[in-house]
Amino acid sequence: MQITVQGLERRTGEYQGYAYDNTNIHATYESRNVIGNRVDRIKVKTAVLNDALKRYGCNGKDLIGQTLDISFDRWNTVEYLDLVPAPGK
Repeated sequence: MQITVQGLERRTGEYQGYAYDNTNIHATYESRNVIGNRVDRIKVKTAVLNDALKRYGCNGKDLIGQTLDISFDRWNTVEYLDLVPAPGK
């Protein structure tokens, strides 16, 4: 699934005795059920996002406006992020 990043929001804390560290990606993407673009928040483990940032040598602010290809596991958890090159590059 390809998304265009509009914003990032880091969320950390504890829930029922378990620590969590997630980043919400606020994004737009095409959906056959929506005229125009769908706007959604996609929860990603911060470690998964940081791995992608390291691979591409960028920081979170560099992702704003960029297109990402994301893949989900069978539990609908984001397992991989890949930066889609801009057209002509």
